[in-house]
Amino acid sequence: MGQVPSFFFFLSLRIIVGIVANYKRLPGAMYYLTGWSFLLGSVIIVILLLNDLVPASLLIIPPSFLINYIVEAGTVMEIIVISIALSHRLSILRLEKESAQSEKIAMIEYLNETLDFAVEQRTKEIELQNKEIMSQHDELTAQHELILVQNNQLATQKTELEKAQQTISNQNKQLTLYAESLEQKIMA
Repeated sequence: MGQVPSFFFFLSLRIIVGIVANYKRLPGAMYYLTGWSFLLGSVIIVILLLNDLVPASLLIIPPSFLINYIVEAGTVMEIIVISIALSHRLSILRLEKESAQSEKIAMIEYLNETLDFAVEQRTKEIELQNKEIMSQHDELTAQHELILVQNNQLATQKTELEKAQQTISNQNKQLTLYAESLEQKIMA
C-alpha cells in the first residue's frame, strides 16, 4: 500500500504542474492537464472502490469490473488525449515550417528582384561607359588619321623644302662662281 500514496502524490503533482502550465498559457498545457486528469480520476475511483467509500447501489457497472479495468481505461484516455496533443503540435510545427518557408521564398524573391534591378542599373552604367569609350576611341582614331595626314603633308613639304634648299644652294654656288668670275674679269 506504500506505493499507492506515492503514485497518487506524483500523479497529483503532475496535475498541479498542468494547472500551473495552463495558467501560464503554455501551448499544450490543456492537453497535458486533460490527459493526466483521466488517469488521476481513474486512480481515485479505484481507491474509493477499494476502500468501500462508494456505495454499490450508485454504480451501474459492477465494482469488480471497474477495479480491474478503470485504470486501463484512464490510461487509454490519457494516451488518446496526449496523441491528440502531439497531432496538434505537429500541425502547428508544419504550419510554422510552411510559414517560414513562405517567408524565405518571399525574401529570396525580394533579393532576386533587388539583385536584378542592381544588375540592370550596373549594366546600363557599363553600356553608357562603353559608348563614351567608343566615342572617345572614334575621336582618337579620327585625330590619329588627321595627324597621319598632316604628318604626310609635313613630310612632303619637308621634301619640297629640301629640294628647294638644294636648288637654292646650287644656285648660290653658281652665283658665287659667276660673281668670282666677274670679279676676276673686272680685275683683269
